[in-house]
This record gives sequence, structure tokens and C-alpha cells, in this order.
Amino acid sequence: MEKTELLRVRVSPRLKADFEEICKTFGNEHPADMLREIVDSFVKLNLDRLGDRVVVHISKPEGYDPGAWRVFVKLRNPDEAIWMGSIVPFRFPQLDKRRLHSDDEYRAVVGLPDFSGYELGGVFFNGEWRGHLYSNGIEEDQNPTPIDQVKESLRSHITAHLDKFKSS
Repeated sequence: MEKTELLRVRVSPRLKADFEEICKTFGNEHPADMLREIVDSFVKLNLDRLGDRVVVHISKPEGYDPGAWRVFVKLRNPDEAIWMGSIVPFRFPQLDKRRLHSDDEYRAVVGLPDFSGYELGGVFFNGEWRGHLYSNGIEEDQNPTPIDQVKESLRSHITAHLDKFKSS
């Protein structure tokens, strides 16, 4: 990854000298490298504090049938969907009378938690997932799962899934 941005901080001469000496004891002759590692670890550890880590947008485009919705999910940090060099697929949350369906290019086969089989789920590309949401087996105006609940369930479900791979 290209590193072009600079973090600057003013510290006392004593703190700077101590930091440089500590870096040397860790075998790191370049304090900037150590500082980069510290900042990177801090951000990874605290990324969940940012409210826009996983953004879910559900809309009703013109011409869509009743009970059909367009869904778009975007990750603040696309690298969160990659683990050990591979894209991490995800399951959809279980929602009463709702069904999520990935667009073709965002579709993935995922294992069930009890290892009893597989189901269709989703996968992020460049930090994005796209698909559809349908009212399943019931008229939209009778659906017990409101769109806001779907949105929050999808956001929290994906966040929890990404957290499983965060420290790995």
C-alpha cells in the first residue's frame, strides 16, 4: 500500500530522544516505522468506534415491485473484508419475512454455522456489496420486519462478522 500521508506531532526533546532510544532497543533504527506500526495498531483496535464503518443504504428505485428493495453496503475500510489475502464471504442475517439476495457479482456460497450445509451469501468487492431485499411470503404492508430494522440488522451482522477477522 502506498504511504503518502504524513502524521506530525510535536513532542518535547526528551520524549523524542526516549522514543528513538526505545525504537533502537526493539531493533528498529527508523522511529517513523515504529510510529507507523503504533498508529496502525491503534486504528485497527479502535476502528469500531467510527459510526460509518459499515454503511447500509436501502432504497426503493422507481419501477420496483411492492416488497422489492435495492440494498447497497459500503465498508469504510475495504481491507476489513480481506483475511490472509482472501476475500471473506458473509452470511445474511435471519430476518422474519424478509429475504436478501446478492447481485451476481457479489454472490458467495457460505457454510452454515453448524456445518450441516451451505447457503448463498454475499462478498465485498472494493468494500462494496450490492443486492436486493424482498418481502418473503407476505405483503409488504403486512411485513413484521420494518426496513429500518433490516438496515440495522444487516449493519450489525456484517460488523460482527468482520470483527471475527479483525485481530487475525
